Amino acid sequence: MFDWIKSQLNGWMQPLQMKLAPHWQQLQPREQLAVKVLAGVLLFALLYFGVVQPIVKQHQQAKTQLQHSQQQWAWMVKQAEQVQQLQSQTTHGFTLRFNNASEQLAKLQQFLRQYGLNAALDRLMPISTAHGKAFRLQFKQAPADRLFQWLDLLEQQGWVAEKIQLSPVKQGGKRLSNLVTGTVILPSLVEGQR
Repeated sequence: MFDWIKSQLNGWMQPLQMKLAPHWQQLQPREQLAVKVLAGVLLFALLYFGVVQPIVKQHQQAKTQLQHSQQQWAWMVKQAEQVQQLQSQTTHGFTLRFNNASEQLAKLQQFLRQYGLNAALDRLMPISTAHGKAFRLQFKQAPADRLFQWLDLLEQQGWVAEKIQLSPVKQGGKRLSNLVTGTVILPSLVEGQR
């Protein structure tokens, strides 16, 4: 293979050498040396800027991405631990009971106001799940600590979320302090709907 490459290079270089040979012969030895040094510098610059620098830049980007991923992972592990702690503290028995959906909605809004989560609540809608009727609450830029305290209060009352799906809020690729966005699904506790 190397012989083939060498023969291809020789075939390409011979016409160029024949054109440049008379000009090369006319140059003084000192000028020939200067051209050789300049060619070496150009070859070095081409290798550095064309090969080495892109590899180093890609390596730096990979390291930055790894650090970012590790930070995200640490945040997710911390949040998962908080959720597990909250879940382990619950009784899973429904102590709250409501006679109708209006009463239940009023209590839910009271709990949201109590923890200052009304502004972060983007949407509240009734849905049906495999377990019966439920509420889907969608939050945007909710303070994570207050949201988890609110969930803890609900669980202490026996209102255990069926599903919690949260992610950190990012701006410009960076996570904003302790803000989260996501969805919480709470079961209906109206008598006869469970």
